[in-house]
Amino acid sequence: MKHTILLPSAIWQGYDPDAEALEPQLLAEDKRENIHMQTYVVTALSEGDDKLLVAVKIYRPDSGVGQTILIVPEYHRPPSRELIFDLAKSGFTVVVPDLSGVAHPPTIFPKAYEYGNFDKAGDHIKRVTPTAKETSQYLYTIIIKRMLAFIKQSLPLNPIGLVGLGDAVEVAMQAAGSGGKVGALACLNSAGYREYIRLNKYGGGKELVMDEERIAWLAGVASVAYAKYINVPTFIAIGTNSEKSDIDRVENLLALIPGDRTYTSFSPRTSDFLLPYTYRTFKLWLQKTLSGEAFPDCPRAMVRVNEEGKIYVDIDCDPSSMIEKVTVYYSYGEYNHEIRDWLKKEGISVSFNEFIATIEVSDPDAPLFVFAEVRYENGIALSSLPEYMELAGQPVKAKPIIKPSRIVFEPSNGKDVFVECYKGEVLMDYALEIVAPNSAKGISSKIGSLKTYHIDRHLNIPSESLLQVELFSSEPREVTITLQNKVEDGIKKYAAVINITDTKGFFIGNKLKASDFKDERMMPLAAWSNIRSIEINGGDIIIGNILFI
Repeated sequence: MKHTILLPSAIWQGYDPDAEALEPQLLAEDKRENIHMQTYVVTALSEGDDKLLVAVKIYRPDSGVGQTILIVPEYHRPPSRELIFDLAKSGFTVVVPDLSGVAHPPTIFPKAYEYGNFDKAGDHIKRVTPTAKETSQYLYTIIIKRMLAFIKQSLPLNPIGLVGLGDAVEVAMQAAGSGGKVGALACLNSAGYREYIRLNKYGGGKELVMDEERIAWLAGVASVAYAKYINVPTFIAIGTNSEKSDIDRVENLLALIPGDRTYTSFSPRTSDFLLPYTYRTFKLWLQKTLSGEAFPDCPRAMVRVNEEGKIYVDIDCDPSSMIEKVTVYYSYGEYNHEIRDWLKKEGISVSFNEFIATIEVSDPDAPLFVFAEVRYENGIALSSLPEYMELAGQPVKAKPIIKPSRIVFEPSNGKDVFVECYKGEVLMDYALEIVAPNSAKGISSKIGSLKTYHIDRHLNIPSESLLQVELFSSEPREVTITLQNKVEDGIKKYAAVINITDTKGFFIGNKLKASDFKDERMMPLAAWSNIRSIEINGGDIIIGNILFI
């Protein structure tokens, strides 16, 4: 197939989102938890007598209309009720269209546009077929532009906040960068460059194959094609170990967006969800930005090695608000962002806006990644862009390796060793806690699963060793343990399922061989040497020690 390469100016030339009648129809009204809800269908496109009817819900707070935000949902699921209601209770009027036919009631796609339905999208959602105008993303962006027109027609005139979630950040950026009139853009759980997700930015390795189709995609569909046209304040919040976005490439994206009104807030040691304080920062940023209020600039971090071989991180903060604390997060020895073990060190104040931290490494030749986080007393938490340094060739004084231990995790190490894994967009409240059902302590989470990246690389574990996971449960449960294993071309996951009974008030050690863990093709794990993370999912269980024996 020959592909036509179109730039954004050509793709959207002459398009007018106000040209066609919206024909809004109110289907239902309701009120729950002091939130007023309305369901509409709105015409987005017409093809002869067939119409693309978008289902859209509006959530208004009891306090009035409030600031308006338009959610761009993930392709495969609608936003969680928890997220929508929290935003409405925070004073926002929240508009949520069904972008891809996955909500209830669903958007109705006529035959000509049926590839808008996520279940029928096929190649349209990932390939140029044959131009950018035949992609699902183009269709979704038209829907968002029509929703902006609907909001301006139906709600009091004020700046609109556009909030993209996950993979739909691509659509939010396309809408904002092609004439969509919004007052702010927030990108949650994604930050562009999705085409490069499995390719490390640093350390060499594979490069992105540039054929005609790929060039056509990057020129007219990918978010990076629209970044340089985004002229509104932009907020990016992602997890440092995300599978859907790459913290190392955020700098590349921000370099494309004009101006200096960009803000970043990273959730350390998380995958594709945001921690509570990152989420609170997003809400504060949205409120202040849509009101025209000032917001602190992100901190800047610089890594240096002195003549004595010590590694210092210098942090420059915006002192416009009272600073509560500054934390440096760092990881060394791993180019792949998904499996980094982020360590932390508190910054020491050297002036009203300058902080310094000293960090230690055990490998003087490793790649080093660092970012700083500043927390303000008003609840704002902002992150610097990551800094990268190759320690090889630097006069680094490494910390001696402590005698190898066979323990991977010990509860007395504290809460930071494990993080929650959550399937929602954001984590409203922390659920991780240390509990002591008897004389022994363990880690538990009220939601989701638990994951640790804290695995001693110097264990040199023999292949015949057993992985023992100590579990406590008050009833029979099925527990899934998933390992992230580093392979030559990326990461491969291996899982093992164990069934536990009521442990009768004690921690029971469950022993697993490497071959007990299987990949998606049911091929066994050959050795422990490249394990980089352990995730445990089993509902209401308590996890004790994890060790190799």
